[in-house]
Amino acid sequence: MDAVTRNRLRAPRAAVAGLSAPGPPVSGAPVSGAPVSGAPVSGASVLIVLAGVAGWIAWKLTAPRRMVIEGYSMSPLLLPGDRVLSVRCSRMRPGDVVAARDPRAPSRVIVKRVAVVERDGGLYLIGDNPPASTDSRTFGALPRRFVIGRVTRCYSPPERARRIKRASQTLGAGKRAGVAGH
Repeated sequence: MDAVTRNRLRAPRAAVAGLSAPGPPVSGAPVSGAPVSGAPVSGASVLIVLAGVAGWIAWKLTAPRRMVIEGYSMSPLLLPGDRVLSVRCSRMRPGDVVAARDPRAPSRVIVKRVAVVERDGGLYLIGDNPPASTDSRTFGALPRRFVIGRVTRCYSPPERARRIKRASQTLGAGKRAGVAGH
């Protein structure tokens, strides 16, 4: 008798005694920790997994995004090196500061202020410092799908940390920039 046959013969007695037998498992006996094919899955465990996946997706869609300001287009409000948070929002209004994908290079993110919301949903974005800003005066109205979110907070450096509020006089800035008719 070979070793495999001997182990198979010993396995049932060891299992009855509550001991695990060395060697391969007896045919039909599940290996501890291994999935059993055909085993029923409870509805509760499926719901838990689905709820977890839905929660993760919701968190990814609504989680604040961190960004670092690189240029002077939004000075004096935001300066190079300022770290800001943006959150998804469904409604943009004139005066909101938003982060959006640059239509000329979609991998690049720009931070500008909404000057005008067009009827078709396009946004006209202007930098607070127009001479240092490449904005809708250059690339036109930006489709809403390019917007990543509204910038809500500057959190670093500590001496510049503050909440970013909507500017009520931005529509006037848009008129001065020559975009009021859009």
